[in-house]
Amino acid sequence: MAIPVSNAFSAYANAAKSLNLNSVASPPPSSIGSIGSAPNTGGMSFSQMLEDIGSSAMTQGRAAEGISANALQGKSNIGDVVAAVSNAEVTLQTVLSVRDRVVSGIQEIMRMPV
Repeated sequence: MAIPVSNAFSAYANAAKSLNLNSVASPPPSSIGSIGSAPNTGGMSFSQMLEDIGSSAMTQGRAAEGISANALQGKSNIGDVVAAVSNAEVTLQTVLSVRDRVVSGIQEIMRMPV
């Protein structure tokens, strides 16, 4: 099934908005590569980022379900339903791709010799 590029762009834009990527702090150049210094904790943690992505995906799925229910009651048009379901589908595919990459990374770490 082909997914229009505009749906992918909107899904990534929604994910970026939900993550507030503009507020993620990058470490200052002086702290990169310094030995014995504490890590920069000003940015978003990895677990917080994954939690935000998951909640965003759930929100988009619930929104698609709500729009579908409204369409069944005659309160929404079919175009809105298709757009909402497509956005939810692209978001779910993105989440699954991230999950697959995390699992692959963990498996690679487990294969490393100690």
